[in-house]
Amino acid sequence: MIPFRDLMDSQHSFQEDYEQENGQYENRCCCCHERFLGNKHRVTCKLCSEASKSETFTLPAKHHNIILKDGVGPVRTGEEE
Repeated sequence: MIPFRDLMDSQHSFQEDYEQENGQYENRCCCCHERFLGNKHRVTCKLCSEASKSETFTLPAKHHNIILKDGVGPVRTGEEE
């Protein structure tokens, strides 16, 4: 298990959230399943959030019915597995 202080320096974490009231919650990314720190409402880590904005990003097949919206939360398309 990664210590909390190491998560603070992780490339997956949102350091810009740390000064917010709810900015140091430990979360697990819904795409890569890595632990990261950030706003309590974030569901994707910083790396996956940034990758989702590029044209080459694809979700794993089991997540094809989920659309990431601004890196903050998934929106289901209505197609369930």
